[in-house]
Amino acid sequence: MVFLQLPKNFVYLGETKVLAAVYGPKAGTKKNENPEKACIEVIWKPKTGQIGKPEKEYEMILKRTLQSICLLTVNPNTTTSVIVQVVNDDGALLPCAINAACAALVDAGIPLKHLAVAICCCLAESGYVILDPNKLEEQKMKAFVYLVFPNSIHSVLPEGSLQVGGEPVEHGIITSVTHGVMSVDDYLHCLDRGRAPLLRELQQVPIQINVSEIIKSTSVRLLDGFVDLVFEFVDQPLLPSQQSNFAPVEEMGEAILVTNAEGKIPDDFPEGVYIRNGPNPLFGALKSTNSMFGRSSHIWVEGEGMLHALYFNKDSGNWTVFYNNRYVHTETLKIEKERNKPSFLPAIEGDSPAILSAYLLNLLRFGKINKYISNTNVFEHSGKCFSVAENHLPQEIDILSLGTLGNWDVNGAWNQPAFTSHPKKVPGTGELVIMGVDAKKPYLELGVISADGKKLVHKVDLKFNRSTLCHDIGITERYNVLMDFPLTIDIDRLIRGGPLIRYDKEGYARIGVMPRYGDANSIGGLRCNQVVFFIFSIVLRMVMRL
Repeated sequence: MVFLQLPKNFVYLGETKVLAAVYGPKAGTKKNENPEKACIEVIWKPKTGQIGKPEKEYEMILKRTLQSICLLTVNPNTTTSVIVQVVNDDGALLPCAINAACAALVDAGIPLKHLAVAICCCLAESGYVILDPNKLEEQKMKAFVYLVFPNSIHSVLPEGSLQVGGEPVEHGIITSVTHGVMSVDDYLHCLDRGRAPLLRELQQVPIQINVSEIIKSTSVRLLDGFVDLVFEFVDQPLLPSQQSNFAPVEEMGEAILVTNAEGKIPDDFPEGVYIRNGPNPLFGALKSTNSMFGRSSHIWVEGEGMLHALYFNKDSGNWTVFYNNRYVHTETLKIEKERNKPSFLPAIEGDSPAILSAYLLNLLRFGKINKYISNTNVFEHSGKCFSVAENHLPQEIDILSLGTLGNWDVNGAWNQPAFTSHPKKVPGTGELVIMGVDAKKPYLELGVISADGKKLVHKVDLKFNRSTLCHDIGITERYNVLMDFPLTIDIDRLIRGGPLIRYDKEGYARIGVMPRYGDANSIGGLRCNQVVFFIFSIVLRMVMRL
């Protein structure tokens, strides 16, 4: 499986709370947009219900604001999506959303002309100005204005657009939205009050600052409290496949002698160790969560990876067998073990708002979108043993102690976030053929690792036009065999309310063959009936085991 990475931000303004995420840049621009520039798309998600006229107006204002601060010529003919999820509205909602979106753009590495900060100024009947009011204060005010400033004293208004006595006023405004009636003097008073406390500090901050990290470092405890308050973790019942021999067990950590065994070990059986891994949920069961955003759940292939090993030793014709088990100690398992409770929100299956909220909250709290499960396969290469699942790099394992030695990225050469669970060793050369599937382009990359495991001798983008959840790859002495079938991962589909992972029974299936060191243009193959395709994939795996 593949999990997604979305840059993020979570901003509080009093009791107003907004989540913001950035996805992109992705290829292509929206209809009626200039293909010679980048396109900014804003998707506003209210706390409850469907989007209405006010939310559509917020989308338009936010889009124009973000377009004015982004360097749109850097990534032409691309679209960057900004998703805003309202958690609670207690006044000054639009400024809160603008601040969250701006910080998320910085965190995502989107090129900006400058930073921006938004504020709400309310004007009372007496002429007194209140900054960032709550909902009740907004309703009692004569008028109010939303202001967005850059971290520069230079005005971004068209020349002559605001003048006093025939002279331009350089108030440095990016966006201004007024509600109610106020005089020019009142408006200028709001500008002075709104600009003074913000830009005095903001002008001293370098544009390279990571706004999201500052917010994150000061609000992790607050976010944990929010998760504890809003999300309820619920145990999922064990599936039939998770019962009996495959039920979750306690971690041992040290080998024990097997004293009760049925049958007899053959005399010519080789000495050595047999290792397997599989899901073993850390807190007894896979989890679902219920919240104001809906429900999200782990899927059946999740659960922390646990290694199980049998050690066969023969001395003077007598066999001794030891058993040990141990979790694969990934970064995320260490986090939850230290907290001693379920902490990562399930982020694969469920209601779209719940999954998006899980992405954002996991990223804000842990810097990772989901847990690294390492529960699918154990393989050997260049004399080393590795545990792996598709959603992360393999972890090197000490086969004697089952200790986790660290991630394997081929000395930094494999920078894909995913690694196939079933790499294939090439007959004759000993090279290892791997691949990685991602939810964003490049959707599928193929690599060849040297026999000594020290070099990535070949890496290529296969230029698939969709993210196929491809679990396996085939090889011969000279060729790679690829499978492209309609079980897909689609972030756009998720953002628009659909499932992250979906099987399209009307979609196409393809079998591809390419030379070992070929590129996307060297792939030959055919489209086939899905039933034929899946029979082929089963036969291929059987042949590969011969």
